[in-house]
Amino acid sequence: MKNCLQQADIVAAEDTRTTQTLLKHLGIHAPQLISLQKFNEKKRCDFFIDALEKGQNIALVSDAGTPAISDPGAILVQAVHEAGFKVIPICGPSAVIALLSVAGFIQTNWWFGGFFPKSKSEAEALLAQAPNEWPVVFFESPLRIEKTLIWLKENTSISKIVVAKELSKTFETLFYGNSVEDVLNAIQKVPIKGEWCLAFQQHKAPDVWEAQLDQLIQKGLSKPQLQAVAEVMGWPKNAVYKKLLKDKP
Repeated sequence: MKNCLQQADIVAAEDTRTTQTLLKHLGIHAPQLISLQKFNEKKRCDFFIDALEKGQNIALVSDAGTPAISDPGAILVQAVHEAGFKVIPICGPSAVIALLSVAGFIQTNWWFGGFFPKSKSEAEALLAQAPNEWPVVFFESPLRIEKTLIWLKENTSISKIVVAKELSKTFETLFYGNSVEDVLNAIQKVPIKGEWCLAFQQHKAPDVWEAQLDQLIQKGLSKPQLQAVAEVMGWPKNAVYKKLLKDKP
């Protein structure tokens, strides 16, 4: 990382003040610091592409975590690719991978949802997309972590949950529980300040149409009959087809 920053002519930074502190710590004074945030990222792309065309090197830095992973940078990276320039990743700490490595989930598959949605409808829609039994991972802010956990407690069925703050930093803290309530009780005893990440497994009840289809299969209806019922009832055609392939001989 230090070599990359030393060779950069321009540093695109989520927060120039934070990055300036880092550069001073590393003894680097040469790069031009340019702010790159969600609200100005699209407008700044032309400036950075022009700099690349002039032969300059650009380093992209976020305050914490990884650029373009729930942080600014994805729009710029796409623009750089489209302009024909190379984008080189510099590995750094990842809260998602760090948390999963110590969570103890047996499954090798997992699902990342970015920052947990603020509205109930968005949260319900997003969690519905996650495959059942897969560990689900989210980022969360210190201002919302307790509210999010309370919502999960009231609206989901979770068998295992791991919540962490400040992963890979001085005040790293992890909380394990077999229920959301276990973790809620624990985090209320510590300072909430810091970057948060949570992973959990949820048990989703089958959709109503799936339970009804199971009943019809047990009654011995043929595949054509079941497909006809599904069409009349407006059940999801592709999902019904996949289930019949799996369950109906």
